[in-house]
Amino acid sequence: MGWDKFKEPEGYSDLKQQIGDADGFGQLQLTGPYLCKGGQRLYPVPLHLLTKTEAGQEKPKFACLRPGTEPVDCDLGRRIRLPELARPLPGAKPLENTWLDGADLKRVLVGEEPKRLYPKKALFTEEPRLGIARNNSRRTVEEGLLYQTRHIRLREGVSLGVTVDGIQPDLHPASG
Repeated sequence: MGWDKFKEPEGYSDLKQQIGDADGFGQLQLTGPYLCKGGQRLYPVPLHLLTKTEAGQEKPKFACLRPGTEPVDCDLGRRIRLPELARPLPGAKPLENTWLDGADLKRVLVGEEPKRLYPKKALFTEEPRLGIARNNSRRTVEEGLLYQTRHIRLREGVSLGVTVDGIQPDLHPASG
């Protein structure tokens, strides 16, 4: 935004209060991160949407779960309405590791089928890593400090987005 921390222009303390510094975010609030493709935010497919692809078919069939029509007594309590399929689709399963854009999320939430789904493999790859902590001065490993991480590599055209709140645009030096 045109600020140079070494010059500390007039109003710098106001900016620091708004966006913080190395010690904290000040009033700045970041929400996310979110997966984005083509500039649009993606959302995980809601678990109430189930799908089944039958042999010889390219397009999957969809069904949604809804609250049951008859309450039952079960281990969750008395008079519980368990989920049931809105239309029969034996063998249907939730879409795990799949995303959709905002327009398709709206369709799914009103009971319609999505037009496009983004499977995990089209958005990113995961690279598992295994390591152990070392004591460099003794050239030994530290006992009990085995760790595992997972690096995420975004595919081309996929990005991460965040929502930024708490900053006042009139604090920018060019806006005055």
